[in-house]
Amino acid sequence: MLFLALSLCGAQSTSLPSAADLLPRGAVFEPGKLFLVADTGRGAQPTLAPGGFAETAFAGAAPAGGSGGAAPAPKTLRIEALAVLPAPPGAPLGGSPAALGDTLCELALILSSIHSMEGLEYWSASRQRMRTLYAEAYRVDSLSNKTKLPDPIDASPGILGDFHAYLRDLTFGGNIFDYSIKINRASLSMANANATTMRFLLLPLIPPRSLKMNIIIVPCREGLLVHFLSTMDVIDIVAGRVFESAGNKSLAVLGWFAEKTSAAGLTAELQLPKNIDEVERLK
Repeated sequence: MLFLALSLCGAQSTSLPSAADLLPRGAVFEPGKLFLVADTGRGAQPTLAPGGFAETAFAGAAPAGGSGGAAPAPKTLRIEALAVLPAPPGAPLGGSPAALGDTLCELALILSSIHSMEGLEYWSASRQRMRTLYAEAYRVDSLSNKTKLPDPIDASPGILGDFHAYLRDLTFGGNIFDYSIKINRASLSMANANATTMRFLLLPLIPPRSLKMNIIIVPCREGLLVHFLSTMDVIDIVAGRVFESAGNKSLAVLGWFAEKTSAAGLTAELQLPKNIDEVERLK
């Protein structure tokens, strides 16, 4: 898979799909404009996944609760967003001289730039103000070795495959996350999951591999189609606290990605909403 992904970095341009053909039935899409819908609920099964593209998920999630029913079973909370980030005016991706493989590798480089998320802010629903999401964010060598590593600077093996990152937010403190980035023939996927127990006020709330995020990106003729799926396995008594502003945090990450792709000339300059309650729900 790594050899295939690296070989794509110099691939010839291929015919790109139309975003309209990948969107769920009922979606109203207008080329040249931001398309964004969201959905939240119970269960890990996505409802907004683009047609023909499967999410890349981490397998073997750690079960919550002890033996003999000593602890209540977890409930999976799901947050989804589906977006089409339009290409820059007059420069559709399909007509760009950049090959599809080069575009996918550039996107992989963006998703590998963990340190650039440091200082990212989100809209806190409870505080009714912007709040720092990641006070610290950087790649580390391993789960046991937290030596800070720089972000990759070019399309090399370092932008693909598996790696670890340290993320410190103001709610759950510092935690290590496992990341996996893969390039396929027509899309790019990234998955991450917490590798350490996430705590709130020293109380263990989220066991390892119980908070997962999956992103799939499909270059289209009209821009970049992005599907964002975040799931959390938590017990009911803490679900409210964990779910609080979680959708807005997801929007913040999506906004960070849109800002980076715009700076790279892959998408138009956009202003995404910060409050998920303002995002349209697909009926």
